[in-house]
Amino acid sequence: MKFQGFIIGCLLLASGLAARCDVTVETNVVYAQGAINASTIPGTMDLLLDVYRPADSNDITGNALVLVHGGGFTSGDRTSGDMVDAGLYFAARGWVCFSIEYRLLGNDPPGPLGDPFANTVHAAMVDTKRAIRWVREHAAQYGCATNRVAGLGHSAGAYCIIQMCITDDEDFPNDTGIGSPDQWPDHSAKLNAGVEVSGGLILGTSEFDSKDTPYMIWHSDSDGTVAYGEAVTNHNECVAHGIPHRFFTVNGVAHGPATWVALYDGRGIKEHAEDFLDLFFNLQANISTTGGTVRLNWPSLTNAIYDVRATTSLDLPFTNIIIPAVTSASDTCGSTIPAPPSVQFYRIGIHSGQPGH
Repeated sequence: MKFQGFIIGCLLLASGLAARCDVTVETNVVYAQGAINASTIPGTMDLLLDVYRPADSNDITGNALVLVHGGGFTSGDRTSGDMVDAGLYFAARGWVCFSIEYRLLGNDPPGPLGDPFANTVHAAMVDTKRAIRWVREHAAQYGCATNRVAGLGHSAGAYCIIQMCITDDEDFPNDTGIGSPDQWPDHSAKLNAGVEVSGGLILGTSEFDSKDTPYMIWHSDSDGTVAYGEAVTNHNECVAHGIPHRFFTVNGVAHGPATWVALYDGRGIKEHAEDFLDLFFNLQANISTTGGTVRLNWPSLTNAIYDVRATTSLDLPFTNIIIPAVTSASDTCGSTIPAPPSVQFYRIGIHSGQPGH
């Protein structure tokens, strides 16, 4: 592993917003190797990522965010402005962010599909899954939890993020498309939550099912590159399969940077994404007591399934399952339970069809 490190201060965030902590950036970290030059002299290339994290390890929340850049699978890299913007924003709020590169058309990756561009798209999916597995392999090193790995992608990167939410580990395991994952095989590549910006369903809708990962859709109704209808289809599939999600339509802006900086109800993509991801990784419940009962209420997503667990001490595991399955029917969820004879601590877990909860 090789990297260069530096610290970005609170007032230098690309978003221009006040930061919550200083951010350290590590560059040129090797996460895998990718095959290239399929039609000439086959070889390999190092696949790199940059890490954005709080400079003080005490500020790390345990949440990981994999960032996937756009560029139509022909251009772009891990240092694109939107990915730097997202990395700095979320790292300043306690996340550890991994902005990845993947093989592009010019790298001429091999693949099972015969067409160079189709093989390139396949390679991008393979590489994104490699990166997610690498993050889980190195989670402890960066202060992250293996069941708190989210992803955010823009344009081509959003295509990748969608597939990371709806496909299984046997999909895109390697360049051949069959067998076991060829790098970091002991870990799942399915995200725990996702955010896709201006992406589409490059493989159609056959991969959707009720156990897929929740994710957020952000798309312009004037997108001339990835049709808005792709987002509508995406949303409809989530509804049809009961997949918890949020769908934001921004109005009248073009594909690319304009969509990234567009506002919805006066707030941008990063703020809405933070709110969405907090529903899974920083969930806070309100507790009230009435007579002999305890009432728990928390913000939720429609169709999300939660359980409620309790313990008598924070030094003990949350092994006592009070409510095994609560399905939310709206943007709020709650449960009433008998008041315990002694002080209890409660933990709410969300189940979303992927490793951990």
